[in-house]
Order: sequence, then structure tokens, then C-alpha cells
Amino acid sequence: MQLAATSVIINSTPTSIISVYFHPDCPFPAKILSLYLQSLNKYIISADFNAKHEAWKCSTNTRG
Repeated sequence: MQLAATSVIINSTPTSIISVYFHPDCPFPAKILSLYLQSLNKYIISADFNAKHEAWKCSTNTRG
């Protein structure tokens, strides 16, 4: 998992803005990501999960 984050004040509330990339060949780090997000009060997250599914005209993987 590659992660970049910054903190800004939105309506007087500290808010983390996070960008995450998950490599397709690595297992999804659900526990690590969950612990990290629980440490934050408010956040906005954007991510490339490398999830694939047949409904999206891709071969399915465990993230899709």
C-alpha cells in the first residue's frame, strides 16, 4: 500500500485528505488500513484499489 496524506481545516474541523494505491499483486491490507483510518477524526479518501469484476468487463479478482 502506498499512501499520501495531508491535513486541512474544513469548516473549523481538521480533516485528513488521503490518496492510496494498492498494487494488484499484493494482498489487500484491510487490517492496516482500518487501524490507520480509526486513528483519524475526519477524512476524505481516494484510492486505486485495483479491483476488477466481470460486470466492469474485466476478469474478477478478490477485490472486485
